[in-house]
Amino acid sequence: MGRKKSNNKTIFIIIHIIILLIICILIFANIFVYTKNKEYVNNNIHISKEIAKKEIIFSNNKKEIDNLNSEINKINDLNNSIIKEKEDYYSNIRLLEDKILKGESDQKIAYITIDDGPYQYTNQFLDILKKYNAPATFFVLLKPNRINEYKRMVNEGHTIANHTASHNLKKTGIYSSSNAFINDINLLNNWLEKNVGVSTTLFRFPGGSPTAGRFKLDIANTLKEKGYNYVDWNVIVGDGSDALIKQKRPYEWVKDQIKGKDIAVILMHDYCLETLQDLPKILQYLKDNGYLILPLTNKSIMVN
Repeated sequence: MGRKKSNNKTIFIIIHIIILLIICILIFANIFVYTKNKEYVNNNIHISKEIAKKEIIFSNNKKEIDNLNSEINKINDLNNSIIKEKEDYYSNIRLLEDKILKGESDQKIAYITIDDGPYQYTNQFLDILKKYNAPATFFVLLKPNRINEYKRMVNEGHTIANHTASHNLKKTGIYSSSNAFINDINLLNNWLEKNVGVSTTLFRFPGGSPTAGRFKLDIANTLKEKGYNYVDWNVIVGDGSDALIKQKRPYEWVKDQIKGKDIAVILMHDYCLETLQDLPKILQYLKDNGYLILPLTNKSIMVN
């Protein structure tokens, strides 16, 4: 009888222990579920906040993009307006040139063209041109170390034109074939577009168009198909050779050569110190004698 009671008591204790274990498991299970639910809720709240932040950022960025697009459109409209005004201006110059050559206008025009630069004197040339409010046309070569001079030419209203990248007059150079010349033209124009932000459709043959010899027509016609025109000159300042510059000063060359020319395309070089020294006198002479000093365009009667 005593053994039976002892067994019953043991069973009772075991049952209570099992019940307590079950209760503990349920409590820990509830705690675990609660914790995970809390983490889930917190994660959802965090994700919701992040989504809200990103929506705000997206909304702000969209506003900025819309504002930027609006400004870009305004700039494009302004650029288009400027381009149209320039085209009208160039067309009017062409009409004026036509009247001058027909004897219907007493106006005279001088085109200052400066070849082979930029050089060490270029900035000093630009200073004088600025002082006399005289826009010029620079037939440039490819000189990466002079990029500031190219940009100054553009910023101060001068025309940049193509004089080939290399000006290489050797037998294996630009006049060895039509393709050699055209490739040199393209090389410079691509460089100008990328580094200076300008493109030109006006070029000059180094040495003048006769120097191209039998390739001249093929070069001119091929480039004309791409929108290019070329121009030579009808007045020199004598700085193209040591022999000429020793004969007389650039100012004297201009005075002698410009006689009888109502439209003058004047050739000079910004490597020549004598030309730099005489430039103020040349510009003043042109103004005093009724010449309107203009930059060349490919619409001018003087281009080919």
